[in-house]
Amino acid sequence: MRKYFFFLLLLICGLGPAIAQNQYWEHPGINFNYAVEVMYYDSVTEKSYIGGSFTQIDGSPCKLLVYDGQSYTPFPVPPPAGVGNLRSIVRYHDKLYVCGYGATLASWDGNAWDIIDTGSYFNLRVWNDKLYAMGFYDTASAVLQYGGIGVWNDTVWTGLLGIDSIVSSGGNAIDDIAFYKGRVYVGGNWHNAAKPWLSDFMMHDGQGWQQVGNWGGSGMGNVNRLLVWRDTLYVAGSFTESPVVPGNGIVAWDGQQWHRLQRGVRGLSEAGTAVFDLNIYQDELWVAGFFSIINGRYVNDNYGKVAKWNGGQWCTMDTWLLGGAYGIGRWKDELFLLGGFNLPEDFSKRILLKWTGGSYSDTCNQDFTVGVDDLGKEHRLKIECYPNPHKEKFILSFVNNGSLASGKKLTIELIDVRGSVSSRLQHQLVYGKNETLINTRHLKPGIYSIRLLADGVIVGTVKVVKQ
Repeated sequence: MRKYFFFLLLLICGLGPAIAQNQYWEHPGINFNYAVEVMYYDSVTEKSYIGGSFTQIDGSPCKLLVYDGQSYTPFPVPPPAGVGNLRSIVRYHDKLYVCGYGATLASWDGNAWDIIDTGSYFNLRVWNDKLYAMGFYDTASAVLQYGGIGVWNDTVWTGLLGIDSIVSSGGNAIDDIAFYKGRVYVGGNWHNAAKPWLSDFMMHDGQGWQQVGNWGGSGMGNVNRLLVWRDTLYVAGSFTESPVVPGNGIVAWDGQQWHRLQRGVRGLSEAGTAVFDLNIYQDELWVAGFFSIINGRYVNDNYGKVAKWNGGQWCTMDTWLLGGAYGIGRWKDELFLLGGFNLPEDFSKRILLKWTGGSYSDTCNQDFTVGVDDLGKEHRLKIECYPNPHKEKFILSFVNNGSLASGKKLTIELIDVRGSVSSRLQHQLVYGKNETLINTRHLKPGIYSIRLLADGVIVGTVKVVKQ
């Protein structure tokens, strides 16, 4: 079921050298033998814990690294042998919990490690005095037998709101959980044939699991990360825009409807699109993963990327990396980029970078969309007509990605070369692809301008030729 996960891992291993611009990222001078996938800042100890698939640092054995703002040192007691490929680290009460893919869930009490369970884990979250552990649904797992997620209250593991009735077969997985406006949201990679609209992403409204807006749950790719910022829920993962998915790589949900983040981030193909992590830094949303196109702007062929969204527009950051960006880590007010990447100017510098910023002038002020500065431009629709030229009728087609509310009435006007309205009709908007047949049998041959208006504001224009 995890359709692109293994494809992306193979891709990481096979990428070759590339040109890079990384003068605004500082390398710690540490040589990891494999990727860094998680960096967790613990406010109790004021240290960050760094893990991943690496097993050595500078040639010496190490699975877990500690950063205190000045130096990097191995964790005082190595994690148990079963703990490998670390994917998530959190503090819950007086213990540090770690987990990994194809590995183990374990805790550290300050003196010794305790192995809790074996299984394939992807994430750990703490909310409202409970610990949530997520991964592959596995009936043999003491924790993940509840539909791929277990809830720990420091006494017993339980399931989550009957989720095992939806995520109910092997190979399905939960990747993240969020609590937003009194509802529980979960994302991952699963498919329920009886309720396909609940695949990959859903919410619990207090009564049962429901579809989120018009998210179609098409199983196009998994939802990797959920994050609440500025009273909005951001949903990111391995998906591209379609009639049932409202954006590329990342979309926003306000509790009532979906909002597109301009053109989002994506790869050259659906399988090459993945956002693996989200983080807030200096009140901006940073995004890391596999994508080569940021807000419609092609950056370069290499998939390892980082971008930021300031709430109104994208910044490309001009960062070219060789390999994948798995995560965004923090130590207090410092930001780090994690992954399986190299820097082409020095192949020994890889895996972990610290953002220095400096005098960097990013591309936030560049607009790569079809206008975002007034009402008409903000909701601009890209219109297509076919056939064009035509003889007696043609189809007008466009995609509404949520920038205009479903059910809204659009006015379609055909204007001749003299500027007169030759024909006017109404179209009721739906989310996704909109098509309407327009009959021009009564019109004279010539060139006509088509104008779409919403509440009197022009939201799209195109020209059509009648033969």
